[in-house]
Amino acid sequence: MTGNISYILYVALLAMIYIANTYYTEKKFKAIERTKVELKELRYEYITTKSILMFQGRQSEISKRAVIQGLREAKMPPFKILYSSESLQLKKQ
Repeated sequence: MTGNISYILYVALLAMIYIANTYYTEKKFKAIERTKVELKELRYEYITTKSILMFQGRQSEISKRAVIQGLREAKMPPFKILYSSESLQLKKQ
């Protein structure tokens, strides 16, 4: 019995390492599963938010919100204002 003590302690150490490794692996697996669920929820939230933003960015929706704030659409299309560099130099002097 005394001659096998070192072998028995070695086997007991290996068994403890094996058990600890199993607990560590289970803990990591649960963390990975939690992260997968969280990622799935965030992906759904992203898609929902993106669709809401795209809907609110439509011209009809923007004009509805603008009317509520007292703004209205321009009937006249935009136009360019042309100027020459000479007119700018005259204003500086």
